[in-house]
Amino acid sequence: MNESRAVAMRGNNSLDRSRMSYDCVTDKRRAKASCLSKVTPACPLEVLLTHKHREQTISAVLATEQESWWMSRIREMSCKDLKSMVRISALEQQLVSEQTKMKMLEEKLRADMLLHGKKRLPELTWLYRSASLQAEENKSFDMTQVLKMQEDRHKQEMKRLREESQGRVACLKASLRSLRAQQQQQQQQQQQQQQQQQQQQQQQQQQQQQQQQQQQQQVEKQEEEQWVDACRAGDMLEQSKLREVKASNESMQQEIERLKGLELEVEQQTSRCDRLPLQPLVRGYGCNRGDGLEEDKTRLNGRLEEMEGEMESRRQIETQQGEQIARALHDLNLCRQQVEDLRSSSLLHVIPHTACLAGRDARVKLRVCKEQKLEEAEEAMKEVEQKLQTSESMREVNVEELEKARQDNQVLQQKNEILSNVLESLQEDMRGLQVEYAEMREGKAASDGKIVELIRQFQQEKDEYAEAMEERLKQSEERISHTLKELRQLNHRQQSEKKMSSYTKHNSHLRDEISCLTRALHVLMTLQLDVDEQISKLEGMIEGLIESLKNVYSYHQAKYQNLVREYHLLFNRARDNVFEICLPSSSQRSDGSAVLQELTGPGGSRLKELEEKLEARQQRNEVMEEKVNVVKSLESALQRAASRIYTLEMEVKKKR
Repeated sequence: MNESRAVAMRGNNSLDRSRMSYDCVTDKRRAKASCLSKVTPACPLEVLLTHKHREQTISAVLATEQESWWMSRIREMSCKDLKSMVRISALEQQLVSEQTKMKMLEEKLRADMLLHGKKRLPELTWLYRSASLQAEENKSFDMTQVLKMQEDRHKQEMKRLREESQGRVACLKASLRSLRAQQQQQQQQQQQQQQQQQQQQQQQQQQQQQQQQQQQQQVEKQEEEQWVDACRAGDMLEQSKLREVKASNESMQQEIERLKGLELEVEQQTSRCDRLPLQPLVRGYGCNRGDGLEEDKTRLNGRLEEMEGEMESRRQIETQQGEQIARALHDLNLCRQQVEDLRSSSLLHVIPHTACLAGRDARVKLRVCKEQKLEEAEEAMKEVEQKLQTSESMREVNVEELEKARQDNQVLQQKNEILSNVLESLQEDMRGLQVEYAEMREGKAASDGKIVELIRQFQQEKDEYAEAMEERLKQSEERISHTLKELRQLNHRQQSEKKMSSYTKHNSHLRDEISCLTRALHVLMTLQLDVDEQISKLEGMIEGLIESLKNVYSYHQAKYQNLVREYHLLFNRARDNVFEICLPSSSQRSDGSAVLQELTGPGGSRLKELEEKLEARQQRNEVMEEKVNVVKSLESALQRAASRIYTLEMEVKKKR
């Protein structure tokens, strides 16, 4: 590289004179044709190519590069799509650099030829006396017809490329329409599946409601039976208690009647005793009789007091029992009122007969309700935990995707650095390739190889990008299927409005993902369109280069023929001089010796120089023939690459 730089610095002075910038626009081509048509031996190309003209052309090229639509396009694209855009722009820059190299080579060839002709003018002035040679030289210098042919070919190629691009655009539009139709069908199928799932969920909910109603009816029947059994048991207990109370009341009444009868007997006896006359009796007998009466009275009084105490105790017991009965009746009335209230609220259908049973049942029901509520709360907590786990998993996935994006950005930065280094190396190669004509030809061959490698790399990157996008689509489809399965499982477990809200949120998330996928597909299609356009541009540029090389080859071939003619003329003139030298007169002999001295002396070295130049031109023509062969091989390789790209595009469309 250092040697090439040194040689480039040495050859810069000669190259700066013949440096000229080209453009593909027809106006600039016409200006160039008019400029070349004005070139003559008296007015060489260096006089026409002034410093101002070079500055204007360079500024125009820079303006066209700055105003390119890639700048606006790159701002709109995302980070993921910038990979392909950066690669395409780098390839375009490399192609432009190769084009400039080719154009510089052509310009240097023309300038060298013109300079070489200018140096040879004083030596070969006698050749320009004949009108035929002047006409041939004028024809060789007049490039207007060649440029017109080039313009016609360029127009035809542009028409062909437009037709091809229109056909490709139509194919792409048809593929886009088919893809949109497929997407619409898929969306309709998904909507139908969702409707079917909703109908199935409604049917399942109805079945669950029916089962719950049946269970409630069974539970109510069991409760009614329990209530009836409890009421019967309570009635039996109450009836037995009432019977016992009645029996005790009857026994108390019997005892009261017996006591009343005893009191009547005592009163009768006392009245009889008071009515009896006082007769003189025996002391002993009378005393004994009075003592027995007093004892009977005391006994009766004690018995009466005992009976009164028992009566009071029994009355207290009766009052207590009455109070208990009244309380029980009050509780029964309260229970009846509660049952009537519950009946009015359509919660119970059986009237409890005891307050204890009612309280116990109410407590049991409260416990059951509390347990049900606790179970429902636990289920809700479990569902919330599941949702939190899913959200955490989604966050982890998002974090992983962000890390991947950062890694991709780092890789892009590294690639950009590599590309900048490659561009710097290419610029150095440009400087090294500006040395000599032979080194330029070697650089051209190397550049052709680089173009082929770049096209291959571009195709490989395109294939890799398409495969990566297909893998992403497959992954997205797998995610969608997985999420649909999860949604089905969640739909089976849904029993409340909260679950329905989570389901709608998940569906919205899925729709967002589907919209992102559709956008990615649209971006892919646009990228394919851009890549096709770039490939068509590359093909046009390469074909233009091939045609320019053919024109240069034809120009050099014509020059070679002119040199051969000049050589033959010189040879004939030398032969005539030799014949003149061979005359017998002394004066002629002296003139012949002078001519021989001219031929063998410094003047005779011109023949050797011409022979060397002819040999050099033959070598150059051989090199140009090799170059044409290389160009033909490049054309065949480009055709193969185009067929390969077309087959790959068809395979990608079939896969989609």
